[in-house]
Amino acid sequence: MIGALRRSWILTRGHRLAIGVLQVLPLVIHWGLTFVMPVVSRRFVVYVELGRAVLLGSFLATMTSVVYHHLRAEKDPGAAEIATAFD
Repeated sequence: MIGALRRSWILTRGHRLAIGVLQVLPLVIHWGLTFVMPVVSRRFVVYVELGRAVLLGSFLATMTSVVYHHLRAEKDPGAAEIATAFD
């Protein structure tokens, strides 16, 4: 486990601020929607909550994969060729 953390630390070197901003972005969106909720009619609260859950969940799952792929491709250009095996 220590080895995995060490590899992650090395992989993210030089990009930690950008990754941190991407991690904070969903929180800002969540807080923004929380302030909008009192304005929304009670009939639409369920739909706004559902939309927020779907959008933020999708964003977080996709962001993690894309960030990892880009970091791996930058550090090891041959790693990007792995994706072509599934074409």
